[in-house]
Amino acid sequence: MLWLLKNSRTLLIIFVLGLILLVFSLPFKEKTYVFDWDQANDFEAVETIAKGKLRLIGPRVTSDTGFFLAPWHYYYLLPFYKLTNGSLDMGFWGVVVIQYLLVVASFFLTKKWFGEVAGIAVGILIATPTDLTAWGFMYVPLLSLLFFYLCLETLKKPQFLVWLFLLFGFGCTTYAVFYALGIPFLYIIIHLIRQGKISWQKLISGIALFLLPYFPLLVFDLRHNFLNITNLLRFAGNQDGQGSQKGYFIKVFFRAIETMWLGQELQKSIALIVVLFCVIVLIVGAITLFRKEKTFVFLWLISSLVPMSLFKGNVSEYYYAPVILLIPIFISGLLIKGKVRGKILLFVLIIIIATLRFKNKVFTTPGIVLGDKIKVVNELEKIGDKYSVSYDFNLGEDSGYNFIFKKLGKNYVEDGSAQLYTITYKNGNKLPSGTKIVSTEKLSIYKR
Repeated sequence: MLWLLKNSRTLLIIFVLGLILLVFSLPFKEKTYVFDWDQANDFEAVETIAKGKLRLIGPRVTSDTGFFLAPWHYYYLLPFYKLTNGSLDMGFWGVVVIQYLLVVASFFLTKKWFGEVAGIAVGILIATPTDLTAWGFMYVPLLSLLFFYLCLETLKKPQFLVWLFLLFGFGCTTYAVFYALGIPFLYIIIHLIRQGKISWQKLISGIALFLLPYFPLLVFDLRHNFLNITNLLRFAGNQDGQGSQKGYFIKVFFRAIETMWLGQELQKSIALIVVLFCVIVLIVGAITLFRKEKTFVFLWLISSLVPMSLFKGNVSEYYYAPVILLIPIFISGLLIKGKVRGKILLFVLIIIIATLRFKNKVFTTPGIVLGDKIKVVNELEKIGDKYSVSYDFNLGEDSGYNFIFKKLGKNYVEDGSAQLYTITYKNGNKLPSGTKIVSTEKLSIYKR
């Protein structure tokens, strides 16, 4: 009871931040929750585990020929599968919980570094997410923030290095972005060895802990002639993607700042100002906010840019998340030095960004989401006869439908032997032949 009274202010803050997150997520679930190939694959894997068949491998990176991550994503989603009685939107609740943990971690760590006001500001921003998609990437912001913090602590207290190894291994087996953080991590190891602050015994123990999260993948590789390691090396040497375009990795980095924090792409002139401002914040923040650790922080900032400049495969905005995550933290740390004026400016900035995000959620028409696909299934089920379906979409845009039909469609026939119906966009440029029988808000169904 005494602990509750002593920490009542902090508990109230994280409770209010949780309410903000719910306001920005729950009312928009039906409108924004995506169920495509990744979510269908995740659901099928989790359902298999729920039936008692354990898995050694997790999601596959990039494509059918990519390498596998560890299965931690599936095991995390398992409780949500059971709590929702196997509902297709189980991933929504999983990603909201991860986002809340990120909110809490951002608040406490920013508070530790720059004070409570800065922590609240960052917490509010994290509690107003632009995207809540359930897939392997959703762990990256939380894990990278914890890794950043533990790296800083390890520079002061070398005994934390063994746990840093474990967190790095877990991050790498959760999402491939984490491999890029090996650059600042390697700096810490070399720095501690040169100063004689870490023994070889602890270093070996750390390496063992790093390999621990890889255990299921190693078992899989031993059973399948090192298939996963082979695919990983092939992925690293990919020369066929957009990354081969000169300067493409910089363009993606700039676009990531726009979309990941504002939830939308801006006009070129405004976008350039925003990007330059954020880059200046990162550089100045590294110099002034973490003076003793500035070498490590600079290596962290280039940890995504350097590998992506060499990588010739398809470069995604998500690869820059560990760097972009620091932008609001650095802004808060810099503005909080301005005392009253800085605090006022900080919250004005937070309100502007939160408003842009809210506007984007309310007024922007999203793509095809889970709710739209379920409506199509329900309309075809109303007919009462056996049916098959085809799709008149662009390449890759039909993902998720077949799984939903198999899951919810009692009259659905997968082999195409029943009456055929074609699903297409309601306002598409090229409509299929046949008789249109019904339309939802975004999709039309044609009887062939």
